[in-house]
Amino acid sequence: MIKAVVFDLDGTLLNTIKDLQEAVNYSVSKYGYEKITYDQAKNYIGNGIRKLIERSLNGNLDKINEVFEEFKEYYFNNCNNYTKPYDGILEVINYLKNNNFKLAVVSNKNVHSLNFLVKEHFKDSFPIVIGDGEGIKRKPAPDALIECAKRLNVNVEEIVYIGDSDVDVITVKNTGCKGIYVDYGYRSKEDLVSSGAEVICSNPIDIINELEVMINGY
Repeated sequence: MIKAVVFDLDGTLLNTIKDLQEAVNYSVSKYGYEKITYDQAKNYIGNGIRKLIERSLNGNLDKINEVFEEFKEYYFNNCNNYTKPYDGILEVINYLKNNNFKLAVVSNKNVHSLNFLVKEHFKDSFPIVIGDGEGIKRKPAPDALIECAKRLNVNVEEIVYIGDSDVDVITVKNTGCKGIYVDYGYRSKEDLVSSGAEVICSNPIDIINELEVMINGY
C-alpha cells in the first residue's frame, strides 16, 4: 500500500534553473571563470551545490571554496527571482492532500534555501523537508529517504519518490521504495530510460494517473 509521496524539488516541483544559473554566473565571474549556459546549468544539477560549482569550473578548482561560499550567499538571497512551480504541480499536491497521502520533500539542495522555497511556494503542504546540511548523506545514498520514512511513520516500501534525474533513479533503487520520474525537468526521457527509469511522466497531471495505476492496478 502507498501511504506517502515524497518529491525532489529542483526540476520536479519547481523550475529553479534560471536562478541557479544566475547564481553560478555571478559567483564564477567574480573569480575570473567563464559563465555557464542555461543548458549547462540543467546538466550540472543533481548532486548538490558543491558538485554544481565543481562542474561549472570545468576542472579548474583552484578557487572552488571561494566560489562555493560566494554562490551560497548570493543564491540564498536571490533563489526566488525566477523560480516557480511547474504548471499542474499545485493540482497534484491538492489531489494528494485530499486523498490523505503523507507528503514530504527530499532534495540534495541546501536545507536553508530548500526550506525557504518549499514554504514560499507550498505553504504547509510538506511537513517533512530534508535537504543537504542536516548531517544526512545526500542522494543517491538511501539515508535521506530512510530518515523521511521514519519521520512520516511509514515503511520505505510504502513511499513513492518522484524525481527528474538519474540520481533519483539510483536513490529509489538503493532505498527500495517505488519511483515515478518526470521528463519535464532537467533530464530528457532518453536520459531517464538509460538510467533505468520505468515510469516516466511528461507533465505533472500524469503523476496522478500513474499513482492511481500503482494503487489500483489499472
